[in-house]
Amino acid sequence: MPAPRRGAGLIDKVVYPAGAAALLLLGGCVQALFFHPDDREYREPEKLGLTVVDVTFRAEDRSPLDGWWFPADPKAGPPQCTVVHAHGNAANISRHLEAVAWLPALGINVLMFDYRGFGVSLGKPSLDGVVADTEAAVHAALKMPGATPGRLALFGQSLGGATAIRAADELGPGLVQGLIVDSAFARYRDVAHHVAQEIKVLKLVAGIVRNTLPGEEDDPVTVISRLQVPVWIIHGEADRVVPLQQGRRLYEAAREPKTWVPVDGGQHLHAMQRPEVRAVVLAALREVCGVATAAESSSR
Repeated sequence: MPAPRRGAGLIDKVVYPAGAAALLLLGGCVQALFFHPDDREYREPEKLGLTVVDVTFRAEDRSPLDGWWFPADPKAGPPQCTVVHAHGNAANISRHLEAVAWLPALGINVLMFDYRGFGVSLGKPSLDGVVADTEAAVHAALKMPGATPGRLALFGQSLGGATAIRAADELGPGLVQGLIVDSAFARYRDVAHHVAQEIKVLKLVAGIVRNTLPGEEDDPVTVISRLQVPVWIIHGEADRVVPLQQGRRLYEAAREPKTWVPVDGGQHLHAMQRPEVRAVVLAALREVCGVATAAESSSR
Protein backbone atom coordinates (compact mmCIF):
# COMPACT_ATOMS: atom_id res chain seq x y z
CA MET A 1 0.00 0.00 0.00
CA PRO A 2 1.54 3.33 -1.03
CA ALA A 3 2.51 5.70 1.73
CA PRO A 4 0.29 8.76 2.11
CA ARG A 5 1.59 11.94 0.51
CA ARG A 6 3.23 14.36 2.92
CA GLY A 7 0.71 17.06 3.66
CA ALA A 8 -2.10 15.29 1.82
CA GLY A 9 -4.47 15.67 4.74
CA LEU A 10 -3.90 19.41 4.82
CA ILE A 11 -4.45 19.68 1.09
CA ASP A 12 -7.65 17.64 1.15
CA LYS A 13 -9.03 19.41 4.20
CA VAL A 14 -8.01 23.00 3.51
CA VAL A 15 -6.59 23.72 0.08
CA TYR A 16 -9.14 21.89 -2.09
CA PRO A 17 -12.18 23.26 -0.22
CA ALA A 18 -10.64 26.73 -0.25
CA GLY A 19 -10.03 26.47 -3.99
CA ALA A 20 -13.56 25.29 -4.59
CA ALA A 21 -14.89 28.13 -2.46
CA ALA A 22 -12.77 30.62 -4.39
CA LEU A 23 -14.12 29.37 -7.70
CA LEU A 24 -17.67 29.57 -6.41
CA LEU A 25 -16.98 33.10 -5.22
CA LEU A 26 -15.51 34.06 -8.58
CA GLY A 27 -18.46 32.44 -10.31
CA GLY A 28 -20.78 34.52 -8.18
CA CYS A 29 -18.73 37.59 -9.06
CA VAL A 30 -19.15 36.86 -12.76
CA GLN A 31 -22.93 36.69 -12.38
CA ALA A 32 -22.86 39.80 -10.20
CA LEU A 33 -21.11 41.71 -12.97
CA PHE A 34 -24.30 41.38 -15.00
CA PHE A 35 -26.20 43.45 -12.42
CA HIS A 36 -25.82 47.04 -11.22
CA PRO A 37 -28.94 47.77 -9.16
CA ASP A 38 -29.75 50.70 -6.92
CA ASP A 39 -32.81 52.17 -5.20
CA ARG A 40 -32.39 55.80 -6.29
CA GLU A 41 -35.43 57.56 -7.76
CA TYR A 42 -34.43 58.90 -11.16
CA ARG A 43 -37.78 59.94 -12.62
CA GLU A 44 -41.28 60.32 -11.23
CA PRO A 45 -44.12 58.99 -13.41
CA GLU A 46 -46.49 61.76 -12.33
CA LYS A 47 -44.13 64.40 -13.70
CA LEU A 48 -44.47 62.75 -17.10
CA GLY A 49 -48.25 62.95 -16.87
CA LEU A 50 -48.67 59.24 -16.20
CA THR A 51 -51.26 57.55 -14.02
CA VAL A 52 -49.38 54.96 -11.96
CA VAL A 53 -50.46 52.15 -9.66
CA ASP A 54 -47.87 50.58 -7.36
CA VAL A 55 -48.07 46.79 -7.53
CA THR A 56 -46.39 44.05 -5.54
CA PHE A 57 -46.24 40.37 -6.42
CA ARG A 58 -44.02 37.36 -5.83
CA ALA A 59 -41.87 35.15 -7.99
CA GLU A 60 -42.37 31.40 -7.88
CA ASP A 61 -39.73 31.11 -5.12
CA ARG A 62 -41.66 33.74 -3.11
CA SER A 63 -39.19 36.57 -3.77
CA PRO A 64 -41.18 39.81 -3.24
CA LEU A 65 -41.16 42.08 -6.28
CA ASP A 66 -42.25 45.65 -6.92
CA GLY A 67 -43.62 47.27 -10.04
CA TRP A 68 -45.50 50.12 -11.64
CA TRP A 69 -48.70 49.60 -13.59
CA PHE A 70 -49.56 52.26 -16.15
CA PRO A 71 -53.10 51.79 -17.44
CA ALA A 72 -53.87 52.81 -21.00
CA ASP A 73 -55.21 56.35 -21.21
CA PRO A 74 -59.04 56.15 -21.45
CA LYS A 75 -58.90 58.97 -24.01
CA ALA A 76 -57.34 56.46 -26.43
CA GLY A 77 -60.34 54.14 -26.10
CA PRO A 78 -60.36 50.61 -24.64
CA PRO A 79 -56.88 49.19 -23.94
CA GLN A 80 -55.45 47.69 -27.11
CA CYS A 81 -52.63 45.67 -25.63
CA THR A 82 -50.58 45.04 -22.48
CA VAL A 83 -46.80 45.27 -22.40
CA VAL A 84 -44.55 43.78 -19.73
CA HIS A 85 -41.25 45.64 -19.81
CA ALA A 86 -38.03 43.91 -18.72
CA HIS A 87 -35.37 46.57 -18.19
CA GLY A 88 -31.60 46.45 -18.49
CA ASN A 89 -29.01 45.59 -15.87
CA ALA A 90 -28.62 48.97 -14.20
CA ALA A 91 -30.43 51.02 -11.55
CA ASN A 92 -34.19 50.34 -11.33
CA ILE A 93 -37.47 50.97 -13.14
CA SER A 94 -37.38 54.73 -12.58
CA ARG A 95 -34.19 54.93 -14.67
CA HIS A 96 -35.85 53.14 -17.59
CA LEU A 97 -39.22 54.88 -17.47
CA GLU A 98 -38.93 56.89 -20.65
CA ALA A 99 -38.51 53.75 -22.76
CA VAL A 100 -42.21 52.97 -22.29
CA ALA A 101 -43.75 56.18 -20.88
CA TRP A 102 -45.12 57.07 -24.33
CA LEU A 103 -47.24 53.93 -24.68
CA PRO A 104 -50.22 54.51 -22.30
CA ALA A 105 -51.32 57.63 -24.21
CA LEU A 106 -51.63 55.40 -27.31
CA GLY A 107 -53.91 52.85 -25.66
CA ILE A 108 -51.29 50.41 -24.31
CA ASN A 109 -51.18 49.13 -20.73
CA VAL A 110 -47.65 48.83 -19.35
CA LEU A 111 -46.23 46.90 -16.39
CA MET A 112 -42.70 47.84 -15.41
CA PHE A 113 -41.11 45.87 -12.59
CA ASP A 114 -37.86 45.55 -10.72
CA TYR A 115 -35.99 42.28 -10.59
CA ARG A 116 -35.04 40.92 -7.18
CA GLY A 117 -32.39 43.16 -5.64
CA PHE A 118 -33.34 46.16 -7.80
CA GLY A 119 -35.20 49.19 -6.47
CA VAL A 120 -37.31 48.03 -3.54
CA SER A 121 -37.67 44.44 -4.77
CA LEU A 122 -36.01 42.14 -2.26
CA GLY A 123 -33.48 39.38 -2.83
CA LYS A 124 -30.23 38.91 -4.73
CA PRO A 125 -30.29 38.97 -8.52
CA SER A 126 -29.14 36.01 -10.58
CA LEU A 127 -29.43 35.21 -14.26
CA ASP A 128 -32.00 32.48 -13.63
CA GLY A 129 -33.73 34.52 -10.94
CA VAL A 130 -34.51 37.49 -13.18
CA VAL A 131 -36.10 35.11 -15.68
CA ALA A 132 -38.38 33.81 -12.93
CA ASP A 133 -39.17 37.41 -11.98
CA THR A 134 -40.17 38.20 -15.56
CA GLU A 135 -42.46 35.18 -15.69
CA ALA A 136 -44.11 36.34 -12.46
CA ALA A 137 -44.55 39.82 -13.94
CA VAL A 138 -46.46 38.40 -16.89
CA HIS A 139 -48.85 36.58 -14.55
CA ALA A 140 -49.22 39.75 -12.45
CA ALA A 141 -49.96 41.89 -15.51
CA LEU A 142 -52.74 39.59 -16.66
CA LYS A 143 -54.49 40.10 -13.30
CA MET A 144 -54.58 43.89 -13.65
CA PRO A 145 -57.77 45.76 -14.62
CA GLY A 146 -57.90 46.35 -18.37
CA ALA A 147 -55.51 43.54 -19.26
CA THR A 148 -56.92 41.00 -21.67
CA PRO A 149 -55.55 37.45 -22.02
CA GLY A 150 -54.34 36.92 -25.57
CA ARG A 151 -53.23 40.53 -25.87
CA LEU A 152 -49.87 40.67 -24.14
CA ALA A 153 -46.35 41.29 -25.42
CA LEU A 154 -42.96 41.17 -23.73
CA PHE A 155 -40.57 44.05 -24.36
CA GLY A 156 -37.01 43.48 -23.13
CA GLN A 157 -34.01 45.75 -23.38
CA SER A 158 -30.33 44.75 -23.15
CA LEU A 159 -30.09 42.16 -20.34
CA GLY A 160 -33.88 42.40 -20.18
CA GLY A 161 -34.04 41.34 -23.81
CA ALA A 162 -32.10 38.16 -23.11
CA THR A 163 -34.25 37.61 -20.03
CA ALA A 164 -37.52 38.18 -21.90
CA ILE A 165 -36.53 35.60 -24.53
CA ARG A 166 -36.03 32.95 -21.87
CA ALA A 167 -39.18 33.93 -19.99
CA ALA A 168 -41.31 33.73 -23.14
CA ASP A 169 -40.02 30.20 -23.71
CA GLU A 170 -40.57 29.03 -20.13
CA LEU A 171 -44.05 30.53 -19.88
CA GLY A 172 -45.20 28.24 -22.65
CA PRO A 173 -47.76 28.87 -25.41
CA GLY A 174 -50.66 31.24 -25.09
CA LEU A 175 -49.51 33.74 -22.46
CA VAL A 176 -47.25 35.90 -24.64
CA GLN A 177 -48.36 36.88 -28.14
CA GLY A 178 -45.25 38.74 -29.25
CA LEU A 179 -41.69 39.61 -28.25
CA ILE A 180 -39.79 42.85 -28.81
CA VAL A 181 -36.05 42.75 -28.06
CA ASP A 182 -33.86 45.85 -27.99
CA SER A 183 -30.05 45.82 -27.75
CA ALA A 184 -29.77 42.26 -26.43
CA PHE A 185 -26.89 39.78 -26.56
CA ALA A 186 -26.89 36.27 -28.00
CA ARG A 187 -24.77 34.32 -25.47
CA TYR A 188 -24.07 34.87 -21.78
CA ARG A 189 -20.51 33.65 -22.09
CA ASP A 190 -19.75 36.19 -24.82
CA VAL A 191 -20.60 38.92 -22.34
CA ALA A 192 -18.67 37.26 -19.51
CA HIS A 193 -15.63 36.84 -21.75
CA HIS A 194 -15.72 40.53 -22.64
CA VAL A 195 -15.91 41.51 -18.97
CA ALA A 196 -13.21 39.04 -17.93
CA GLN A 197 -10.73 40.56 -20.36
CA GLU A 198 -11.02 43.83 -18.45
CA ILE A 199 -10.48 42.34 -14.96
CA LYS A 200 -7.16 40.57 -14.35
CA VAL A 201 -8.27 38.12 -11.68
CA LEU A 202 -11.24 37.00 -13.77
CA LYS A 203 -9.13 36.82 -16.92
CA LEU A 204 -6.88 34.26 -15.24
CA VAL A 205 -9.75 31.89 -14.49
CA ALA A 206 -12.24 32.90 -17.18
CA GLY A 207 -12.30 29.44 -18.71
CA ILE A 208 -13.36 27.95 -15.39
CA VAL A 209 -15.77 30.46 -13.94
CA ARG A 210 -17.67 30.88 -17.18
CA ASN A 211 -19.01 27.39 -16.50
CA THR A 212 -20.97 28.90 -13.61
CA LEU A 213 -23.11 30.76 -16.15
CA PRO A 214 -26.23 29.33 -17.80
CA GLY A 215 -25.26 26.76 -20.42
CA GLU A 216 -25.70 26.93 -24.16
CA GLU A 217 -29.19 25.44 -23.88
CA ASP A 218 -30.23 28.61 -22.00
CA ASP A 219 -28.43 31.11 -24.19
CA PRO A 220 -30.84 33.60 -25.79
CA VAL A 221 -29.68 32.59 -29.27
CA THR A 222 -30.62 28.97 -28.54
CA VAL A 223 -33.91 29.71 -26.81
CA ILE A 224 -35.17 32.17 -29.42
CA SER A 225 -35.03 29.41 -32.04
CA ARG A 226 -37.78 27.59 -30.13
CA LEU A 227 -40.21 30.49 -29.80
CA GLN A 228 -43.36 30.38 -31.86
CA VAL A 229 -44.46 33.99 -31.52
CA PRO A 230 -43.67 36.99 -33.73
CA VAL A 231 -40.33 38.55 -32.81
CA TRP A 232 -38.91 42.01 -33.46
CA ILE A 233 -35.14 42.47 -32.95
CA ILE A 234 -34.05 46.11 -32.56
CA HIS A 235 -30.37 47.02 -32.44
CA GLY A 236 -28.29 50.18 -32.81
CA GLU A 237 -25.74 49.96 -35.59
CA ALA A 238 -23.23 51.92 -33.47
CA ASP A 239 -23.83 50.02 -30.23
CA ARG A 240 -20.49 49.69 -28.41
CA VAL A 241 -21.87 47.89 -25.36
CA VAL A 242 -23.55 45.01 -27.17
CA PRO A 243 -22.28 44.96 -30.77
CA LEU A 244 -24.73 44.85 -33.65
CA GLN A 245 -23.66 41.33 -34.57
CA GLN A 246 -25.13 40.05 -31.31
CA GLY A 247 -28.58 41.26 -32.29
CA ARG A 248 -28.11 39.95 -35.80
CA ARG A 249 -27.39 36.46 -34.42
CA LEU A 250 -30.63 36.57 -32.47
CA TYR A 251 -32.56 37.58 -35.57
CA GLU A 252 -31.00 34.85 -37.70
CA ALA A 253 -31.79 32.21 -35.08
CA ALA A 254 -35.42 33.28 -34.60
CA ARG A 255 -38.28 31.59 -36.43
CA GLU A 256 -40.61 33.40 -38.76
CA PRO A 257 -42.44 35.69 -38.41
CA LYS A 258 -39.59 37.95 -37.42
CA THR A 259 -38.53 41.51 -38.12
CA TRP A 260 -35.05 43.03 -38.08
CA VAL A 261 -34.95 46.69 -37.01
CA PRO A 262 -31.45 48.17 -37.33
CA VAL A 263 -31.13 51.71 -35.95
CA ASP A 264 -28.90 53.87 -38.12
CA GLY A 265 -26.19 55.40 -35.92
CA GLY A 266 -27.95 54.14 -32.80
CA GLN A 267 -26.03 53.66 -29.57
CA HIS A 268 -26.92 51.19 -26.81
CA LEU A 269 -30.54 51.60 -25.68
CA HIS A 270 -31.08 54.76 -27.69
CA ALA A 271 -33.63 53.26 -30.06
CA MET A 272 -36.71 54.34 -28.11
CA GLN A 273 -35.66 57.95 -28.55
CA ARG A 274 -36.30 57.62 -32.27
CA PRO A 275 -39.86 58.38 -33.47
CA GLU A 276 -39.46 55.96 -36.39
CA VAL A 277 -38.54 53.10 -34.05
CA ARG A 278 -41.43 53.92 -31.73
CA ALA A 279 -43.71 53.69 -34.75
CA VAL A 280 -42.38 50.19 -35.49
CA VAL A 281 -42.95 49.13 -31.88
CA LEU A 282 -46.50 50.50 -31.81
CA ALA A 283 -47.34 48.74 -35.07
CA ALA A 284 -45.85 45.52 -33.70
CA LEU A 285 -47.95 45.72 -30.54
CA ARG A 286 -51.12 46.38 -32.46
CA GLU A 287 -50.34 43.49 -34.78
CA VAL A 288 -49.73 40.88 -32.08
CA CYS A 289 -52.76 42.09 -30.14
CA GLY A 290 -55.03 41.87 -33.16
CA VAL A 291 -55.68 45.57 -33.67
CA ALA A 292 -53.29 46.42 -36.52
CA THR A 293 -54.62 48.45 -39.39
CA ALA A 294 -54.35 47.07 -42.90
CA ALA A 295 -51.68 49.68 -43.69
CA GLU A 296 -49.58 48.67 -40.68
CA SER A 297 -49.82 44.98 -41.50
CA SER A 298 -48.85 45.44 -45.14
CA SER A 299 -45.86 47.63 -44.26
CA ARG A 300 -44.20 44.97 -42.09
